[in-house]
Amino acid sequence: MNDKHRPKKIPPELAQYLAQSVLDTVSPEVYEALLDFTPEELKKLTRLGEALRRDGCEPDPCLRTAFAIH
Repeated sequence: MNDKHRPKKIPPELAQYLAQSVLDTVSPEVYEALLDFTPEELKKLTRLGEALRRDGCEPDPCLRTAFAIH
């Protein structure tokens, strides 16, 4: 879905639920790696995800999981 078509941001509780449901599907190794990201690194991932979406890039399933978590 294009960001322009989203009427509003989802509530924090729903975001937390969705993030947890994604985290429940990753391996312990991936989970631990995600926990190591600093706030600055997460900002960079956010910028990367936004740039890829603007360019029309569809991430593969693994990248989609990472983008969903951020």
